[in-house]
Amino acid sequence: MHNKALQRMNCMWRFWHSLRLLYAKSATYNSPLSLALIINGIAMRLIITFLFLYAVSTMASNESTPPKGMSPEEWNSHIKVTEQLKQARKELFENQLKYSPPEPPWVKFPEQPQESMFWRMGAGENYLMEYVWPYFQYASEQELNKYIEKYPEPEEWKGWYKKQAN
Repeated sequence: MHNKALQRMNCMWRFWHSLRLLYAKSATYNSPLSLALIINGIAMRLIITFLFLYAVSTMASNESTPPKGMSPEEWNSHIKVTEQLKQARKELFENQLKYSPPEPPWVKFPEQPQESMFWRMGAGENYLMEYVWPYFQYASEQELNKYIEKYPEPEEWKGWYKKQAN
């Protein structure tokens, strides 16, 4: 995927999430302000949905021509690096993660709640991207079932495994 499109998606996801939190908090109060916030939240969700669809539609696949503003050389370099990263993660799984699966986030970093920015920036995000997600991507169904059995989700992390399957 194109870097700028990924950045747009990430930015939109964060904005969407903050709107969801604002919407949920304002819905608990019965006032004209909360009604205005709810209406505004719905309008903003529509706008964000449109922007998300636009970002996804402008992403180029590996088989297409370079995105606007990117030279063919830069695009080919991007494709090459993407494939190298994919291969490196597969090798990491085959050589290490298959035999020593990564701990789930609530075990590795118990002080960090699921909704923390820690998981979207910095060490938490790196841990998920470099170890946990490759494990979930390449592990067999039997390996995943053993993993889930060994590390049941705590109450505050319910639904996390389901998200990883998507």
